[in-house]
Amino acid sequence: MDARNVSSSPSLPLATSKPTTSTTPISLGLEEIRKIRQGFEQEAAQLRPALGTQEHQSMLVAMYEGTEVLLNRTVPEFAVVEYLEGLKLTAQDLQQRGFHGGEYQQRLLQQSRHSLEGMLARI
Repeated sequence: MDARNVSSSPSLPLATSKPTTSTTPISLGLEEIRKIRQGFEQEAAQLRPALGTQEHQSMLVAMYEGTEVLLNRTVPEFAVVEYLEGLKLTAQDLQQRGFHGGEYQQRLLQQSRHSLEGMLARI
């Protein structure tokens, strides 16, 4: 999710034009996770041509896996936005560095897990 397009309300995200830097912890229930996933999918669709279909799908798999970890946790909104932006940047970086297929997916999932672990350790 693009940090410029996330609501600063404590109910995380369907995209809006308000910037956010909220460090207020929010509880991520099923509805909030669903909204996060929908927003990410909409924004990530723009990356499909650059990444390729398989790599784009790998990014979505990583996002779904990551948001599953966040379900029913209370985390700062900014941390979630930071994680998702990092996921998109990592996906693009791996593609630019020439990773594809299984190795791309493995590295992306590994980085996603590492980012989540770091985020959860800080809160």
